[in-house]
Amino acid sequence: MKKNMWSYTRILLASILIVTIISACVKTALAATSSSASEIVYSSMSSSAASLTESTENATKYTMSSSNNEVKIDSAGVYIVTGSCSDGNIIVKKGTTGVTLILKDLTLTSSTSAPLSINKTSQAKIVISGSVTLTDNENAADENSTDTDVADAFDGACIKVKDGADCYITGSGTLTLKGNTKNGIKSGDDSATVCIIDGPTVNVTATNDGINAGYDLSILSGNVAVSAGDDGIHADRILTLGSSSASPTITVSKSNEGLEGNVVNVISGTISVKASDDGINAANSDGTYESSLTYSINWLGGKGTINCSGDGLDSNGNINLVAGSLSISSGSTGGEAGIDYVGSLYVSDDFSLTNNSGVSSDASMGGGMQTTQGQTMKQSNGQGGNTKSNMPSQDMGGQMVRQGMNPGGKR
Repeated sequence: MKKNMWSYTRILLASILIVTIISACVKTALAATSSSASEIVYSSMSSSAASLTESTENATKYTMSSSNNEVKIDSAGVYIVTGSCSDGNIIVKKGTTGVTLILKDLTLTSSTSAPLSINKTSQAKIVISGSVTLTDNENAADENSTDTDVADAFDGACIKVKDGADCYITGSGTLTLKGNTKNGIKSGDDSATVCIIDGPTVNVTATNDGINAGYDLSILSGNVAVSAGDDGIHADRILTLGSSSASPTITVSKSNEGLEGNVVNVISGTISVKASDDGINAANSDGTYESSLTYSINWLGGKGTINCSGDGLDSNGNINLVAGSLSISSGSTGGEAGIDYVGSLYVSDDFSLTNNSGVSSDASMGGGMQTTQGQTMKQSNGQGGNTKSNMPSQDMGGQMVRQGMNPGGKR
């Protein structure tokens, strides 16, 4: 009997030892890559249009219809546009500033251009009131037309924010965008271009990208839902979701890559992504690798869920998981992983991560290879380094900052 008890005891001790070693290896594989967060780059983009008045006392009113199908705005003021038009457009003309455009219970479709164009160097606060639907039905072939006038006139979006324009989209209504030709929203690639969404419910369906910013893009608050043929939400440079004072709800129900930018900063909110490729991708829009650029995915607050066939988080640079929670379900074969990075991976003590598909670092692009399958972890103190010095305060003041940090996005 004593012999049997000793055998059972040895088996039990061996089992405990194995479990302890496996647990330590899992935690080490996730968190030991870096003991502190790498540098986090924030967008310096802010909107002067955000402070424009919404008072309707002296507003100019337009009711769109088949016989009144074009609204051109060339001076400052408050404008209210309502009605229904099967083929028309609204244009804030080049260089026009101080425009508050209230879209109220409006249905507008265009076959010749974007239904709403914010032209170069103009400034507009777009206020969504009631139910607003904008549909882009341009001819997709016009984009590559041999007639340069036709090609130049192609907008390929329901809302086109041209180079150097400041567009601040707000309000309490619902904006439905049907990008039947290409994108839902498209903004220019000039560094002065501002595209900020703050407040409304925005529902986007698009054959290409749901929202595509040629420079920075910020979604500070509101409820944004996207179904897209390619990227759900894309910024060529810095994509910011949430702020220190508000929390958006972002749902990408269909996409190739869900969220994409050179830098993707999740500051707050509830984020849900479904993608046939990567869930969140920090890379160039053309997929190439440029070592001179700063690539990073930075999760600084909020909660997220990613379901994808590619990598859950894929960064051509660093990944910082600082605060909040994230659940990843992704492809685990053919080189795909829950988390894939090139530079460094940091997971703080305060971050809750569920990842069913492992961690991979590409040694050929600057990191060491490591893969761990099936992690569910809420780190306890002592496993992720000294996190207190790296945790952001409400104004993100505790983080290393470059490029003029402004998480709020407003002046």
